[in-house]
This record gives sequence, C-alpha cells and structure tokens, in this order.
Amino acid sequence: MKHQIITLCLFLGFSTILASCEKEKTEYEKTWDGNDFIGFNDGLFILHDNSIGYYYPDSDKVFPDIYKHQNGRGLGTGIHTLNASAGIITAEGENKIEFVDPVNFISIESIEINRPRDIYNFGSYKLVSFGNRVSGGVAMVDYINRELLQTVETGNEAGKIYSDGNNIYVFCSGKDENDSIISILKTEYSNYAISLHKADSMTVGIRPVDFLEISINYDSQHKGLAILCMGNKTVPASVIILDLTTLKIQQTFHFDIPDFKPEGLFWIGDPYLGSRILAVYANSKLYQTELTNPMKTTVLIDKNISNFYRYDQTYLAVSRDTVNPVSWLYKFDLQSLDLLDSIAIDGNARKIEGTIHNTVQDEW
Repeated sequence: MKHQIITLCLFLGFSTILASCEKEKTEYEKTWDGNDFIGFNDGLFILHDNSIGYYYPDSDKVFPDIYKHQNGRGLGTGIHTLNASAGIITAEGENKIEFVDPVNFISIESIEINRPRDIYNFGSYKLVSFGNRVSGGVAMVDYINRELLQTVETGNEAGKIYSDGNNIYVFCSGKDENDSIISILKTEYSNYAISLHKADSMTVGIRPVDFLEISINYDSQHKGLAILCMGNKTVPASVIILDLTTLKIQQTFHFDIPDFKPEGLFWIGDPYLGSRILAVYANSKLYQTELTNPMKTTVLIDKNISNFYRYDQTYLAVSRDTVNPVSWLYKFDLQSLDLLDSIAIDGNARKIEGTIHNTVQDEW
C-alpha cells in the first residue's frame, strides 16, 4: 500500500469490523436501468466464474452479467482475467480469448487457445499464459488487430508473467503439485518485428505461482522478487527471495501454519522501508505475515477477500461465500480501513478489476 501511515493495529481489528458492519444493500439491481447506466468508463468490473458484473460507484449499483446483456448470450465458463482497457477476456473454461469493444462491451470476435489465463502488458501487445498439465506456454497477442502472433512453449501449465526489462519470467499455474519451474523468455527483433523464444528455466520451490517486487538489502537499485510457493503435501508453503541480478535464491521463509494453502499475496505498507509485512490469501481467509525466520502468520480477515482495489477515497474488495451462492462487494475507508458499506452480489465473485487494468502492486 502506498500510504505508509496505516498501522498494524488497524488490520488486527479488521475482522471484527467486518462481522459487525456487513449488510445487504436493497438497491442491488437485478435488471439494468438505462437511466442510471452511462457506459463502461468510470467503474469497476467484478469477475465471476461464468459472468462479469459492473459496479457503477456514482449510483452505488451493481449491474450483473454485462456481457450477456450487451450480446444476448453468455460468455461461458471459467472466466479468468479481464484487461478492460484493451477489451480482452480470457475464458479458460471455453479455451478462447474474447475481444470486446471496451466502450460498450459488445463482442467483436474470439481466438481459440488452450485454457488461457493471465494477461500481461507487453508494449503494444499482450502476453497471455495458457495450457494444461501436459503442455503450455505464452501467446503474444496483437489486441488492436485481434491476431495471435506467436506462441512459445514452456513445457508446463503457465500462469502469471513478469518482466524486469531484460527477461520475461513465466510462473506456473499451481495446479500440478510437483511443478517448480519458472521459465525465462527473451525477445528478438528482426526487420522491425518482435518475437519471443525460451532462453532458460529455473527451479524455485514447489509451485511458484505469485510474486512481488522487492529490493535486495533495501537497495532500490538492486531488484528481486518475493515469490510465493504453494508447496504440496510434503513440502510446506514458502516465500522465496530471488535476486534478479544473479538469478540466485537469497532466502527462503516457510509459513508456520500446517496445511497452509496460499494463493496470492500483496505488500502491507512499503517494502522498501522498515518491516516487510505481507498479506496472503489462503485457506479462504486473508492472513498477515512478516518476512522473518520463522514467519509469524495471523488472520487479518476471516473472509474470502479478493484483491483490494483503490477507488477515490475507498478500497473495494469482493468476498466469496464458500457455502451459499452469494458474494459481497465491500467498501473500506482509505485511511482507517473501516468498513463503510457492503452490497450483496449473486454468484461466486472472484476478483475486482478497474476500467484501466492494474496489478495488485499498483493498487496498493
């Protein structure tokens, strides 16, 4: 989080605030109101497994399944990622990349690709990870002309993507419990055209699925990655510090909770100054931990909270109910993190995205 003055005690009281404040908002709209809705330019998208909703802050309303409303048909199952500014949706369950007009969400066309997942901004193109447990890789997509330019095989089911300006690092999806590979891609330029090729790979922990930038020894010019490894039944989950200059592992921090199943992480506070405290999504809760040996991990929010997103003077997040087919859109105060409001949402929400695509680090 870019506001450094938020103190640890605010987070420790977070779960108590949630339990006492949440309520269903009666203004929740199950049908669209043309007088309220003015377009996809000043709100946030809520991703479900098989639909995309839209939250319009000015009227404080959630519009469900905008794709179906605009196109007269559903998008399909397994929706993974939306890059709203480029109009790209990866539908993992449908084996396709869907292109929509970012102004009105009208479908333009789609490209078939094997289980596409994460989208990464790559100059004037987009990189999309794809694949199954047998094979996978990265696709380079020209989103303006809606063309698949190239695919590069990584040999495993690819997940998130990161670039340090020299190398492109492709993480695994985490579905294969023994996967430990991070692939390294390089770019080539020939006759004003750009292409990718696999240059190398490295073994990092067990199931390296997520990452955050970190400075090595608090030197802002010496970059590294704090890599979240999910572990498996025999190897505990961990955070591994990778030096991007030497491509060597500096430290490994193991979680102190048995059967801990982390899925994602983000920084609490500024990782370049003082204590390095992480928020970790795991076991349908949000935890807090510090990069010390051993790591001391405690519950921050006893809810399945997704990635936080800053909007104006608030943070927004969705919480999935793991028992009932309902979710909540939560609104928190920017400074105090008090729960301000909540709106009930049909279905199992997974993620909230802005109209301009951001990463978790940008949001915090």
